[in-house]
Order: sequence, then C-alpha cells, then structure tokens
Amino acid sequence: MQNLCGILALLLIFSGFVQSARASVQSIESISEAVREALSQQIAEDHDAYRFTIEHIDPRLRLAACQQPLEVFQQSGNLSGGRVTAGVRCPEPAWLIYVPVSVQFLRSVVVLTQSVQRGDFLTPDLLMLQTRDVARLSKAYMTDLTQAIGKQAQRALAAGSVLNRHDLGEPLLIKRGQHVTIEAASPVFSIRMNGQALADGALGQRIRVKNSSSGRIIEARVVQPNVVYVDF
Repeated sequence: MQNLCGILALLLIFSGFVQSARASVQSIESISEAVREALSQQIAEDHDAYRFTIEHIDPRLRLAACQQPLEVFQQSGNLSGGRVTAGVRCPEPAWLIYVPVSVQFLRSVVVLTQSVQRGDFLTPDLLMLQTRDVARLSKAYMTDLTQAIGKQAQRALAAGSVLNRHDLGEPLLIKRGQHVTIEAASPVFSIRMNGQALADGALGQRIRVKNSSSGRIIEARVVQPNVVYVDF
C-alpha cells in the first residue's frame, strides 16, 4: 500500500512538473494570433476583405513564455499583398523570431465565363464577377461589368481570365480601306464629302483619310460608323 501511495505521489509530482513546463513555453498559436492581429490592424483601414496564411512556424520551438505583450513589426515586404515577413519580439524574457506570412486582398473582379478570340465583342453572358486575390493581379483589373460590356477583345483570352483594361479596346467603327463620309463645319459653313479610310478607327480616334475627289490625305476624328469629322 505504501508503495502504491509513493507511486501516485511521484505521478502527481511529475504531472505538475509537466504542466508547469508547458505553462512556461510560449505557444505557437499565441504567436500566430499576435501576428494576425497586428497585421489586421494595419490593413483594415484600406481593405474590407483580406486573408492571412502563416506559412511556417517550427513546432519544435520552445520559447520562454513572454511576461509582457508580444511586439509585432513588419521586417520585410509590404502590405500591398503577397509574401511579407513579420518579426515577433518578447521584451521579457528577451527573444525574437521571424514569421513568414502570405497576405491576400480579396475583391470581386470581372472574369470571362468562356473563352473569346481577338476581335470578339463582350456581351453580358460572357462576363461575371468573381472573388480573387487582387494582390496577384495587374492593377488594371476591372470591378464593374459595365467596364467591359460592349468592348472588343484585343487578344485571345481563356475562360476564367480576369479582365483588365489592357485586354480590351473600344469597338472599331471604321476599317482600313472602307469608304467613309468626311464631315467638316464652322460657324459659316458645313460640308460633306466622300473619302477612304487609311487605317482602322474606334470612337474618338484620329485616323488618316483620303479625300476621294481631291486625293488629299487629311486627319479626321471617328464620330460614328462610316463617318469622320475634321476639326478646325
């Protein structure tokens, strides 16, 4: 009986020692949470939706439990998204580690529902909004379907592609070699004449046009299909 009591006493002592040892070690979870909280405070002012991924903290770390709040600072990278490194410092007892973090900024962006070829016109059924990490996208991405509807693809694009302003152009209203009407006006006169386009033209573009009567080449602004206007 005495032996059994002695064994139980030793087990209780050992258990208390283990619990004490665990309590004296800073948990990996507390370090991760400190990083998330600190970076969130910096980002929340400019971004509504974001996500952090703590890439790796060695689970074998045995850092002494900090007696003061952990201090977190950005050691490298920037908070425009992507990979950053956060430093985590304990004032007492003093220790410092670095934690790699992947930052995502989430927004609804315009995406193709099916592939298109160069020259195709974009209609509502070809477009949808989808949440993506904009930190990995060109800054020219679109967030409103109306920014893309009616535009013309400048190159072949696969289904699921995130559209940006460089992928699209205004639809061509005039094609090279096409017969056009040249208009010109001033406060005292207005004229119309026939011509031939020497280049493709979208709305508002200035293109070279040949006057069919005189053979003179002039520069005119595309104002509607088959019509160009000479500015004085």
